Amino acid sequence: MGKNAENAATRTGWEVYIIRAASGALYTGITRDLARRFSEHSESGGRGAKFFRFSAPEDILWREEHPDRSQASRREREIKNMTRAQKLQLIESRESGSVKKKRKIKRGK
Repeated sequence: MGKNAENAATRTGWEVYIIRAASGALYTGITRDLARRFSEHSESGGRGAKFFRFSAPEDILWREEHPDRSQASRREREIKNMTRAQKLQLIESRESGSVKKKRKIKRGK
C-alpha cells in the first residue's frame, strides 16, 4: 500500500497506537492521522501530548484501526488500564503474525 493510500485509509477511520518514548515509557493514544500525530508529539512546544515534554517519542510500536472514534476511545481506555507487561505482550502478539502489524515511524533528528 502506498503512502497516500495508507494516509487516506487512516483519515476515514481512527487508530489506537502505542509509542515508545526515549525513556522507555509507553504512551497510548488515538488519532485519525498517525504520521501527523507522531510529528506533533515530536515537536517541542507543539500540539503533542504533555507526556512527551520530558521524554521524546522514539517510534510507534503498535497500531490498531477502528471505524469510529467511540470504538477507538474504548480500546484506548482498555489499553491504558493494562499493566506495562500486558502492553508489551499485546505488542509482541501483533509482531508475530497478526494482520494488523505495527508500523514504525522513526523520529527525525
